Order: sequence, then structure tokens, then C-alpha cells
Amino acid sequence: MILILERVVSMLRIPQQDVKRPIFSGHETFPMRYGWLKKSFDALKNAEERGENAKDVFSANEAIAQFGVGKNMVGSMRHWCNVSGLVDDNVLTDFAKEIFDDNGFDPFLENPMTLWILHYTLATNPQLVTYYWYFNINNSLNLDRKTLQNEVVNYCNKEGYTVPSATTLKRDVECIIRLYMYRASQNTDNAVESPLTELSLIVPIHKQGFFASNRGAKPTLPAVLFWSAVFQCWKVRYENQKTLSLSVLAYEPLSPGRVFLLDENSIVSYIYETSDLFKDQVEWSETAGLRQLALKGRTQLEHLIEKCDELVREVYRDGI
Repeated sequence: MILILERVVSMLRIPQQDVKRPIFSGHETFPMRYGWLKKSFDALKNAEERGENAKDVFSANEAIAQFGVGKNMVGSMRHWCNVSGLVDDNVLTDFAKEIFDDNGFDPFLENPMTLWILHYTLATNPQLVTYYWYFNINNSLNLDRKTLQNEVVNYCNKEGYTVPSATTLKRDVECIIRLYMYRASQNTDNAVESPLTELSLIVPIHKQGFFASNRGAKPTLPAVLFWSAVFQCWKVRYENQKTLSLSVLAYEPLSPGRVFLLDENSIVSYIYETSDLFKDQVEWSETAGLRQLALKGRTQLEHLIEKCDELVREVYRDGI
């Protein structure tokens, strides 16, 4: 569910962390493509305005003609709507309306901030086991597809999840790679399939078939999203703590270091350069080798998340 604080919809949100049904399929091995979310939003909005059931938008016989893609791609479009936070229980979310409406903040994904928000929504969702493992648990410098499959199986066994078939998992692994990793191709349509390749989070390496996490500075990641991720992680995992160490910020699941693949230097740079945004609520200290953030006074994490939401909207409106 989208976190609502005093009627402000959180742009960056961590989904519920209890996994009732792991998701390994639904994408039909197609990564999210340019234009899919906007097309889906428009179709869902039109259905709502006509009083029709939104879940029928992707299952009706005319869906193939409406979207101009094959049956499997229609199913994939529905999947990406669901996991990207556009719909909740077959109803368009406020987040979807704020971003993808014709007068929304970024209906055609022209602002990198929207791509980072979509990535965050995927990477922090434990139901998307392959994605969650890769961005929150993975400690490998590089992987190939088979190793990634094996690691996800091991994680499923550890967490008590039902292990998918080898074929299903192979397709899921292929999908995450195609979602994030740019592939040079003579076919222009396949060269850049997914908008999330623009984030350069997963990159190919010279060793045939291997890929790596591109950890380090992220020039297109707005500071307000970094801080929102800090406060979301703090609230979900460490709500009773008044301090959060650099180690947690860099390496713990759901942390900005993990989810955005930031190294320690990048995290410290964000804090030094933009901590004035929250100077009355949060302070950074370096004492006896311990570097940490601390909440001031009676500062509430909910209020900090709300402030981040307001700042995100300001960035969209004013480009600050």
C-alpha cells in the first residue's frame, strides 16, 4: 500500500515487507518498455471514467488492438503496471495520477527522477525476489546468469519461499538483466528496450556472459530521493533508533547504498552537500571513527518522509 502521511502520497515508498506470494513471472520475459506505462495509465483511466473494471483493460479481446502489441506483451504491460505502483487492487494509485496524467509531472519518463522512483519501487519489493536479492542481498562483484539463478534459489530456501521452476527463474533472471543493462544491437528496437537502462545500474563486463553492479556516484539521482530512501529505510528497519551509521546507510538491505548502488564516498558527499535540507531535524557526526546520522530532539521520521515528498514535488514543478 502507498504510505499516506497527512494526505501526502509518498513518492518513494518501501512496499510491505511480508512476502505472501513471491513473484517470478508475469512479465513474459519482456522488460518494461518506453511508453508502456503511459499507454497503460491512459487505458486504465479511461476505463475508470466509463465505470468499467480496470482489470478487464488487459484481458479484453480488444486489448491487443488497443495497445498495438501481441497477447504476451499485453500481459507484460499489466505486470509492469502492478509492480511499478501504478495500480493497487485494480485501482489507479495517486502516484500514477500525479506522474502519468496528461498534466502530470512526467508522463513520458523524461525526468531521470521518475526512473529512480520506479527503480526504487521494484528494488525494495521483497515479492520481486530476484530484484530484491540483487539490490539488497547480493555481495558479488560480478555474476553470470546461472550463478544469479543459483543465488536466488539459495535465498528462496533460506527464506522459506517456494522455489520456482528452473525455466521460470531463468526467464526472470533474463528479464532483470534486460530491464537494467544496455545491450548494443544492430536492431535499434532491441538496443535500448527499457528506460531503466538509462540508470546504468547493471553493466556488462569483458568476461563473456558476466555482468556487474555499477556501484559509485549517481549523477542523475536527486538528493531528495537519497534522503527519502534514508528516512524510509530508517523507519522500516530501525524506527526505534535515534542514530544510523554510515555502515547501515551503505550496506544494509533497503539502504540507499544498496538500492541505488552508492559507495560510501557518494553517500558522504550527499550528506555533506545537502544536509542543510534537514539541518533542524538531522545532524551528521564523525567521532572516534564512528560516522553517523542522528535525529535531533523529537524529530519524527514520518515528518521527514513527508518533507521529502513536498521537496520531490518542488523538484518536479520548479526543477530545483
